[in-house]
Amino acid sequence: MLEKKIIDNGITYQLIGEVYYPVLVDAELPIGIYAKKRIEYLTENNLVSFDKHYTEYQFHYEMFCLNCYCEQLFQRKFFEYLEQHPDANRKQITKKKKEIKDEIINIYILQPQEVIYNGKELEITK
Repeated sequence: MLEKKIIDNGITYQLIGEVYYPVLVDAELPIGIYAKKRIEYLTENNLVSFDKHYTEYQFHYEMFCLNCYCEQLFQRKFFEYLEQHPDANRKQITKKKKEIKDEIINIYILQPQEVIYNGKELEITK
């Protein structure tokens, strides 16, 4: 089993999914399309609020983790498709990419429940 955090050359790395990402102190982590869509969904539906126990930094970090995991999930599913369909043409590949992305968005992003990265996978609270 992989360590959740490692230190290499003085830099701390956090394991998210199957990839280690550097822990950046006092820096805003970049977020991608999945996190941006999640934030948009949560704010449009008034599902996120901050208090003294849950800060905007924690939220941003969770969105970073969510995005990293979703990107890895997309890549894993896409490469599985390519292995199973080596003769797929460009149109089929484009269609499958959209299907995979839409599936991830519907399961993890457009979700009224809280979606948490539990250190191993994304978990939807009940």
